[in-house]
Amino acid sequence: MSFHFWKTRRHWERFARTDPLWAVLTEPGREGNRWTPEEFFATGRRVIRRSGLRS
Repeated sequence: MSFHFWKTRRHWERFARTDPLWAVLTEPGREGNRWTPEEFFATGRRVIRRSGLRS
């Protein structure tokens, strides 16, 4: 595998250990583990509701 893949994987692994919710949803002001699980998942429910899809 290419070096670029391993470098990217290494970054994702670090994000997963240090700030996993922000790594998935990088909203300004939420970095540094400032998402609560409730707030994080509520954003997904809003997106689904607005899109007309069902959860």
